[in-house]
Amino acid sequence: MADAGCREADILRHLCPVDSDISEHPGKQHVLRILDHFEIKGPNGTHQVLVTDVLLPLDSVREMGSKAPINSKKTCYESVLGLSYLTHKGVVHGDLHTSNIAFSMPGLNALTGEKVQSLLWTNCLPVVPRRLEEQSDSFPKYLIDRADFSALVKHLSAKNGACDMLAVITDFGQDDRLNSQYLAFGLSDPVPEPCTAESFPPPEAILQSEKNLKRWDFETRSKGDIWSMGCCIYEIFRGPILFAIRGEDKKKLEHMGKITTELREISDGIETQPQPNSMRIPCDKALAGLLSQMLRMDAAERQAAEILVQNPWFDS
Repeated sequence: MADAGCREADILRHLCPVDSDISEHPGKQHVLRILDHFEIKGPNGTHQVLVTDVLLPLDSVREMGSKAPINSKKTCYESVLGLSYLTHKGVVHGDLHTSNIAFSMPGLNALTGEKVQSLLWTNCLPVVPRRLEEQSDSFPKYLIDRADFSALVKHLSAKNGACDMLAVITDFGQDDRLNSQYLAFGLSDPVPEPCTAESFPPPEAILQSEKNLKRWDFETRSKGDIWSMGCCIYEIFRGPILFAIRGEDKKKLEHMGKITTELREISDGIETQPQPNSMRIPCDKALAGLLSQMLRMDAAERQAAEILVQNPWFDS
């Protein structure tokens, strides 16, 4: 099996070659772009390094609160557009959740390195072992705190009148916590076991795990991305996680069935009496109409991303 970094680099080159024409597909600019790939050899071994555009994680945007210069519906649309491009290129992501949606900042390229550094002030902390005799070349000399991008975003917004942040789908690599399975693959590659983050996997992932099946076909897996993206849209636009439930697989599937049925009822304008100890999910008719096309228990009934981007909810 190829190295994870090298594997991800191959996928990113397939999706977004550096010199390729962005007009090939409108969703191309909403998928992570690779700029360079190289190896670094050190005392801890050889490490694959991927150079990509600077992205602002969705969680960082949320921390900015009402000052965040993004539109939730625009973010949802661009994410689905990016997903349609993945399907167009014959790639399934396999691990879609809101932590794998970030934002590019086109205006960043116009700033000098010195200006960016002045806006992203961070602490530089030396690494000192508890016992000096344990010092070795494997220890880094220093650590840098996580950068606060809010000052940078504010600067770009003030300079350009608005910070044109574009939603980008990220993380096409490997997660060692998930049996070292690749989370993204092309048409010619072996399909991994279900490995989407909890609260985002489609019902067929739960059924597959029950049957202990090892392989999925491409069409089924791509429809799994549609389900996961539907979960992302609800969380981005409404706030709470739609399927935040733990427990046995049977309980999860029952919960999924209730929610998907409720979405169809809201979409169709059907008024129903809430069941005891239950609450109707907060969702308007238009949004329910979109989600009901994505969150179907039967994968074959889910609409393709290229059709979903035409949904009137995005323009409402």
